[in-house]
Amino acid sequence: MPEPAEHLTEDYLDVIDVQRVRSGDVDAYSAIVHRYSDRIFSLALRITGSREDAEEATQEVFLRAYRAINTYHPDRRFFTWIYTIAVNRLRSMRRRSARRPLTAALSLAEELIPDSDGDASQPEQHALNQSARRLVEHALSRLQPAYREVFALRQLSGLTTREVADCLDLPESTVKTRLRRARHQLQGVLTEAGVEGPSW
Repeated sequence: MPEPAEHLTEDYLDVIDVQRVRSGDVDAYSAIVHRYSDRIFSLALRITGSREDAEEATQEVFLRAYRAINTYHPDRRFFTWIYTIAVNRLRSMRRRSARRPLTAALSLAEELIPDSDGDASQPEQHALNQSARRLVEHALSRLQPAYREVFALRQLSGLTTREVADCLDLPESTVKTRLRRARHQLQGVLTEAGVEGPSW
């Protein structure tokens, strides 16, 4: 199945910019950082649960990618390549930190359970959404790191199953199993709360 046009455009820019960086053009790397910094930061925040750690991780990911730029091969999407670097860095940070990712869980909960528009005529719906968010936050904070990792990459970062498998160096079947279990656990929380969850 062909990639969407916007991916082809982004991939083309990546290849050109990498070539420029290898030729010594520092501005070309600034373009790469600008293109991916928000996505890398978002992934880092979801996995670490700490804005400070996410900022640190984002900076280190781009530094490591710059140092390893000559190892990148254009047969692979740059998007996937730099996400692999990010995942490896985040795993290292997670091992050294004992903090639970409660902030990340809240961030995910807000995406999964959108709030009502604040209309005073809908106080019950607002209260229900807030309750559901707390339940999802609770569930996400207790997902096994491997499940949270797959869920963040596939469901929220938009990588394909194959790309997630590539990033994590796992068989696609394992990615699918972990994603299914993560979705099942989260859906169970919403069902218990009497809330209709998103269609995954």
